[in-house]
Amino acid sequence: MGFGDMTGHGLGLFERDDDCLYDSAVLIAPDGSVALRYRRNQPQWHDTAADPAIYRQGTSIEIASTPFGRVGFLICGDLFDDALVARFRALRPELLLFPFARCFPDGSADQARWDAEEMPEYARQIVSVGAPALMTNYIGDPDIEECPSFGGVFAVSADGEALASLPLGVEGALLVDLDRLV
Repeated sequence: MGFGDMTGHGLGLFERDDDCLYDSAVLIAPDGSVALRYRRNQPQWHDTAADPAIYRQGTSIEIASTPFGRVGFLICGDLFDDALVARFRALRPELLLFPFARCFPDGSADQARWDAEEMPEYARQIVSVGAPALMTNYIGDPDIEECPSFGGVFAVSADGEALASLPLGVEGALLVDLDRLV
């Protein structure tokens, strides 16, 4: 999953650091350097029985200055942690990049359910961040995952309005005018 244009690229990934594994996101600058690395602070990305010496969380929240403003990451459940959101908001971001993995337990990519039940919750959390967001949901593989994430890409204004999106389950690129978003 990723975010990108000619001024840089952002992506979510599992990061290995020696014997530790993190749910991470990076923002790559146009020159190829890492402008920002973020490690998910919330532990829900792994099972509660996972070895804590291996499956780790980050503790920091940072912002990078980019040609399109002050940008930062939150990953998946981080968006629903009020203390993390308050720390993020205090940094006065101008754009949130938000990779996540969401599924419905029945394995469906139910657009009506997403629109009626889930997207309003995500939009409320974006409002609490105080900055617009580019959100991208992983598309899982139903052949290997019990609850495959159903995809979807969204550009959400700071007041919680979904300005542009791709439907659930559709692979592709969403082109967004950042001036319209911020």
